Amino acid sequence: MGSEARSSTTFVDNGYAPGDDFRLAFISSPVFTAKTLAKLAPRRNKQGVKTALADVIAKEVAAGRLTPEALFAAGLGHGSRYLALRKTLEPVTPRPLGDVASLVESFGEDGWHGPIGVAVGDSPHSPVETVYVYTQRVAHYDVPAAGDAIGNPSKHFRWMMMARLHEGAVSVHWDNFTHNSIVRGKVRADEQFQYWHHVDAALDKLAQLLGASWAHVPMFELVYDKLWGEYDLKPEKYGLLHLGINAESEGVALEAESSARLDLEGLRALARRIAVNNVDAIWALPHRASGVAMTPALVQQLKAAEIAACERSTLQTMLQEWGTNSYGFKITTASGEDTLLHVKVYMGARKDLRQSLMACSLAHLRCYAGGSIDAARFLVKHL
Repeated sequence: MGSEARSSTTFVDNGYAPGDDFRLAFISSPVFTAKTLAKLAPRRNKQGVKTALADVIAKEVAAGRLTPEALFAAGLGHGSRYLALRKTLEPVTPRPLGDVASLVESFGEDGWHGPIGVAVGDSPHSPVETVYVYTQRVAHYDVPAAGDAIGNPSKHFRWMMMARLHEGAVSVHWDNFTHNSIVRGKVRADEQFQYWHHVDAALDKLAQLLGASWAHVPMFELVYDKLWGEYDLKPEKYGLLHLGINAESEGVALEAESSARLDLEGLRALARRIAVNNVDAIWALPHRASGVAMTPALVQQLKAAEIAACERSTLQTMLQEWGTNSYGFKITTASGEDTLLHVKVYMGARKDLRQSLMACSLAHLRCYAGGSIDAARFLVKHL
């Protein structure tokens, strides 16, 4: 009795024979979009459905007219959903690692492969980034019938990460998937692959292979000191929308998501409501206005200033001081028409055993508008 392995962009190996069969299956997989394959196809073959394009590209690779490196370079250009960052402590000198061609012809060995030169943009004169590809074999099991033993894996996922070398930083990009895994001696269906247990070790290995030194990026410092300081205090230029938070401190959990309505900003609306209620309560105290002659206009002016200060202080408490596990936000232009960054940040919280087993234990970002590549280029400038 089986359960289908589900993935949006991950290649699933159903036991393809190395060579022609594997090559065609890999190129036909969700790793490559039809748009990507059309760009790689010869001029006469640029039209058609994805299956036809994949067949053309597979033959181009087999004939040597398209290199595996060029195939991967094209496939890596659309970005991923997840992103992690490291600050490099000294310039990184690229070194040859695993053979990329082996990943096109067969499942290949787990580990890092490359480097690959990937152009930043479509211009022939676009700068080129150095990219390494990490692969890891992940087993998928069929759910056995009652009383039957667990069999061998029925298929394998190829989980891939892409490490991009920037000036002063390295960014890693990946997607996730669900599969049937063995948990406590039983097959559990549709389990999320727990990438947060693997990213740090893979990055440490890459640093070792390249003889590089890099350090974790403190997410609190990046978000609150740098991004808030740069974008929240300049409303004439930018908009900073607080979209969600998951935090826990002093035995109290805080979880809030913004309204789906585009004209509401969830956390700021909550903070403002708390601020208004607190200031109104303080001004209702008998001693507040005693001995001071205040006109209604002056009262409103003072209350407005106090509400603004209280609102920002409330937001700071929720987001910065209340043991934040994750925080979602969006940075836009002042008009709101253009989105500069839209992410959910996992802070890397590991206060206890429970948190160490969750995604928030890994400092990383879930990327939305623009994907992980655009997010990385935006964030690297602020490290």
